[in-house]
Amino acid sequence: MFQVYNYIGKESIVMSYITFQEVRKTYHVGEIDIHALDGVNFEVEKGQVVIVAGASGAGKSTILNILGGMDTVTSGKVIVDGKHVDAMNEKELTDYRRFDIGFVFQFYNLVQNLTALENVELASEICKDPLDPATVLEQVGLQDRMHNFPAQLSGGEQQMLAMGRALMAKPKILLLDEPSMGLSPLLVKEIFRIIEEINKQGTTILLVEQNAKMALAIADRAYVLETGKITLEGSGQELAASEQVQKVYLGG
Repeated sequence: MFQVYNYIGKESIVMSYITFQEVRKTYHVGEIDIHALDGVNFEVEKGQVVIVAGASGAGKSTILNILGGMDTVTSGKVIVDGKHVDAMNEKELTDYRRFDIGFVFQFYNLVQNLTALENVELASEICKDPLDPATVLEQVGLQDRMHNFPAQLSGGEQQMLAMGRALMAKPKILLLDEPSMGLSPLLVKEIFRIIEEINKQGTTILLVEQNAKMALAIADRAYVLETGKITLEGSGQELAASEQVQKVYLGG
């Protein structure tokens, strides 16, 4: 049954593939302190699909940026496969981002003057042992669009291309920031089908979503984030059945 979130103890840190322990992130804007994360605790087991749901401004993207090595914690611990990401130096963070993490950003960040194939090939240049670009594009359903430029692709196709680019380095963890944003229901369904296929190949996936219905359907574990705090946790099925979650996030 879903529950109000409880503190994660040391035993969980040993067992879990990804652990956030009492993570706080404060941004200083002039004389104002903005507490984006306020004592966040959560776990992800290897091979799981985990969703963090919450309204805009809840702190979801901050979690991804910290886990992706693109932002630092104010306090707390972030442990991935036994490595303390919160204590890494710049070289260690660079290697971590390059070899362990695939990141699909909210706004794709595609190179507009390169074709789909060239965008994916560009990612292969910084990989130790990259996948075949054409094979990756086939995996994300773009085998017939590889010579098109991003501007010639639909929003859903651009999202698929961004996912393909992130997969080139065979990341252990794939992070997705609002993958369904702005897409039609049909394209959202296709995006989540691809996410499931990627997960079946062994990739651990953490995604943040404001529209949680489709994400909860494929999630092994789910967390609800409100104003920087985890307030609910449970399996995807448990949270999808919760009246509170249905009312706030599923339009129930």
